[in-house]
Amino acid sequence: MKNRRAALPFILVALFIDAVGIGLVIPVLPTLIKEFTSSAELQVYYYGWLNSLYQLMQFFFAPVLGALSDHYGRRKVLLVSLFGAALDYFFFALSPNIFWLFIARAIAGITGANFSVAYAYVADVTEPEKRAQRFGLLGAVFGVGYILGPGIGGTLASIDPRLPFYFAGGLALLNWLYGYFLLPESLEPAKRSNEPMTWRKLNPFSNIGSLRRYPIVFNLVGAVVLTTLALNIMMYTYVLYMDRRFAWNPQEIGLAIAALGVLLAGVQVGLLGPLVRWLGERRTVVLGAAAGVVGYILFGLANMGWMVFPVGVVLGLASVAEPAARGLLSKEVGEDEQGKVMGSINSLTSLVGAFAPTLGAAVFAQVATVSRYSPLLGAPYFLSALLTLMGLVLIIYSFSKHKEKPKVKLPLEGHD
Repeated sequence: MKNRRAALPFILVALFIDAVGIGLVIPVLPTLIKEFTSSAELQVYYYGWLNSLYQLMQFFFAPVLGALSDHYGRRKVLLVSLFGAALDYFFFALSPNIFWLFIARAIAGITGANFSVAYAYVADVTEPEKRAQRFGLLGAVFGVGYILGPGIGGTLASIDPRLPFYFAGGLALLNWLYGYFLLPESLEPAKRSNEPMTWRKLNPFSNIGSLRRYPIVFNLVGAVVLTTLALNIMMYTYVLYMDRRFAWNPQEIGLAIAALGVLLAGVQVGLLGPLVRWLGERRTVVLGAAAGVVGYILFGLANMGWMVFPVGVVLGLASVAEPAARGLLSKEVGEDEQGKVMGSINSLTSLVGAFAPTLGAAVFAQVATVSRYSPLLGAPYFLSALLTLMGLVLIIYSFSKHKEKPKVKLPLEGHD
């Protein structure tokens, strides 16, 4: 129990700092790019390539870090990645040209892939029936950090464009020191993977393919990828959508995004646990995916600004599906494979994150000139609803093929 009390606060702080760092880059990176080129066209291309590079590094290294943590323990991998992240922020701040900025962004993607290890750590120190709730808490903390990051970055960048990176680097170093002295190991040596660390084991494609050994895991991971793609399409187009549909200015859009983010975080912290206890993880996953289908359709049909917020309640309910699914997944595999499975999930969602902006923009571009009152303007969200519906069908199919294992009731103490 001592390990559990010491572990969770550190993991929450680590993810929060990671999220702040990711969000902090959003308003600052374009300004930094401008220092290295005067071409507006190149600035746009560089910004897109840098973000895609970050996601691709996550794709390749999330399963690598996860597999390494299964073999060597979570603590070592977490501390190395956190120290690397701190150095990388300083690397960003000191980059003398665009070439070094690309190197810094690549390192950021590698060290940021520690999400898979964080989830595996929480699975190690949490009872199986409480994992979904803990995963929801991780998602909520990440969401809050991601919301606060742009505000912190923008404020510090008004003083100096490189100051936000020094700030994030200092935070990451403090977190590393806290972890170095106080973070216990969660995976005992006897429970670690004994398989040799071959290239095949570290290959993300091989890791993802190996999930076929567990049909319900493979299907659930597929559903998570589909619903994550749907969410990313929304995330990368809602600024364009709100501007075109409601004629909101950047401040109004920013406030709306912050309100929706707080709402989603509140649902994951306050509602996920009671839902899982009441409905069970399987029904919670189905409820969340179904709410996503309805929420995306309503968001695409909303033609007045106030409608965004009640629809946000429905989308907030949709956010319970992913952590509940992770909770289920963590129960289906052994303790020596938690890192690999969580890494495979994060790897695939990162790949989706690199692909979603292009897909969402392409769909929105086809309807951007229609009337602001036309239902067609919501086309990206109708696509998100379709993808989520596909995920829901996959979930229901998987659950029907693989019945839930009955809970074993333990005898009461003092009775035979």
